[in-house]
Amino acid sequence: MGLAYVLALSAAAVVVIFMQDYSPLWRAFVADISATLVIFGFGTVFRNSSFYDPYWSVTPPILLLYWCGGLVLSDPRIAFLFLITLFWSLRLTHNWMRSWSGLDHEDWRYINFKETTGAFYPLVDLFGIQLAPTLMVFLGCLPFYWLSDSQQTNWQVIDYLWVSIGFAGVYLEMRADNVLRDFKLTNTQPGKVLDYDVWGLCRHPNYLGELSFWFVIGFAGYIGLVELKAWFGFIVMLILFLFYSIPALDKKLVASKTGYQEYKDATWSLIPIKKPSLQPTE
Repeated sequence: MGLAYVLALSAAAVVVIFMQDYSPLWRAFVADISATLVIFGFGTVFRNSSFYDPYWSVTPPILLLYWCGGLVLSDPRIAFLFLITLFWSLRLTHNWMRSWSGLDHEDWRYINFKETTGAFYPLVDLFGIQLAPTLMVFLGCLPFYWLSDSQQTNWQVIDYLWVSIGFAGVYLEMRADNVLRDFKLTNTQPGKVLDYDVWGLCRHPNYLGELSFWFVIGFAGYIGLVELKAWFGFIVMLILFLFYSIPALDKKLVASKTGYQEYKDATWSLIPIKKPSLQPTE
């Protein structure tokens, strides 16, 4: 795994060096695609698409540093975006590392895709599992580039709002993942539903924290640019979670946990409040 990412980063660096005549935006985009293709190659050779899993969390801070450079030390908006992004990246990558058991482990979604697509799986793997998320993350990070490449507004009081949401969102995701990990390690009842702590507030608090991170990037970009394009990446992420990630996981858990449907009926997927209970009429 480590070798795969060293070679991917090296491929990205070569692209950046040989594309000096192009803008930083295009250099970063082609470098990102090139690195993804290297990871895809390793996943294909070892027949494990989970080679791609940490790519999602390591790319944003690299893009931010490449585009923003010295602004991290001189611009408060960029500085806070970097701190939040670094916190998010280190936490998410650490969470992946402690759950990664080796090449014997592959995400259940990829296994399902293999079973349902058969001979077409390599194409699904390349375009759906690897290139599509790379493109989504790139779009989500575009406010970094726009803020560094444009005249942005001065720091405002409202900036403190997205900073607070950013750190709170990453903490929520960390809390949710820690509680989930402890539950998996200590639970002795097959089919038991995790419905306490932050998981008692909504069904997917980790996804809520993740979406909060992408929301913050869009929010900061919008305040700095005063342009609606800053929200585009967040909207793409929201569509991904609402129309694939959440429904797919809910479907899996309803089928594998006897009490999950009841839990699903009582909680919202992302809104951290209990659904109103429907009392039967007499």
